[in-house]
Amino acid sequence: MTTNAIRSTRPAPLPLFDPAVGEVPPVDAVELYFEAPLSVGLFHMQSTLGGREDHVAAIDAAIEAAMSDVLACLHDHALLKVGYHARQRRSGATVGEYQPGQLYLTRVSHLLATDRDGVVRNDVARLHGHVYFGATGTARDGQRWPVDLYSSRRAITQMWPRYHQRLERALSTSLGVAWGVRESGPSPARELIDPPLEQFVADYPRVVCRDGYRIGDRWNVQDIAHPPQFDPDAS
Repeated sequence: MTTNAIRSTRPAPLPLFDPAVGEVPPVDAVELYFEAPLSVGLFHMQSTLGGREDHVAAIDAAIEAAMSDVLACLHDHALLKVGYHARQRRSGATVGEYQPGQLYLTRVSHLLATDRDGVVRNDVARLHGHVYFGATGTARDGQRWPVDLYSSRRAITQMWPRYHQRLERALSTSLGVAWGVRESGPSPARELIDPPLEQFVADYPRVVCRDGYRIGDRWNVQDIAHPPQFDPDAS
């Protein structure tokens, strides 16, 4: 699934690229990676195999609502560096004029994750989204200026909880599920305890999807918000 629709008072973002026709992101693009709790993937898989199309639709709608929230957060916090900017030697930050602007971004959602060896892991659904935004945006003057990556990356501390809070709220409302803290493992996300799927999460390794694109930077939102402990078995 690919979408560029978000809620914002700023001009709506424009597509960065169209993967449906074989386009790829520019090499200076930045990727944001969002992943749903694995128990949600288990719930999706069980619902699909059990013929519960209503549950599948509710889970898909909850993921869509959560992604819409974080795209709005990204768009509202992103700033453009307009005109000349002087770089501070010690911090690396720049001093100059900052303006809100129109971003160029594309989102791609996947049901299954592709591991580092290019193998699609189909043992369980690993619901996730790739958000790609361009290195430049359009300011009020109509000109393209660099996106300030510092302000965008700083917004991740708000994106991660907003994503999970909206996902939890949507699924609790639509399907009456309950959430709880995972009893073991390094994941900071809460998992489903009703239906009781949290107990099976440890049976499936975490797999961060490799999209195969050559781009400038990749930001794993969960790992930035909650730096993981080293796991030599992680895929």
